[in-house]
Amino acid sequence: SSRVLWTLAVTQLPKFEMDYEQDPFAAPTSAVPEEAYAEQTYAYQPTLGSMNDMYSPEVAEKHSNIKAEARSQLEAFYAERATKKSAAHTLNTEREVAFKSDYEATMASPNTWERVTKFVDLAPKASASGKDLGRFRQVLLQLKNA
Repeated sequence: SSRVLWTLAVTQLPKFEMDYEQDPFAAPTSAVPEEAYAEQTYAYQPTLGSMNDMYSPEVAEKHSNIKAEARSQLEAFYAERATKKSAAHTLNTEREVAFKSDYEATMASPNTWERVTKFVDLAPKASASGKDLGRFRQVLLQLKNA
């Protein structure tokens, strides 16, 4: 069956005629002169020379200076980062202590609604959902003052 399919496919292909006067595998008629290859070879020699300059003592010294400067900048970055990190830790600890003391004082209050209103922001502002929460605030304030 595959042979039948192949035969059908081959018969359906458009026919073309080969021009036998031009052999696609023949040697090119115009040979490239060897001088062109020599010119291309000499064109790469300056590149090779600059690659050899990479290993000179001046370049090695320049690279070591760049590495030393990068190392010092990295050490300065880590020192500054440690300072900022310790300052943030201290500030967070102070805020936590203040919050805990305020929380304990609020929870000691005998009025339940006063405790609730302490944790709710009652300042009038635009709601993200677009709903009016004025009545809700008013009810909380009435319960707190009752």
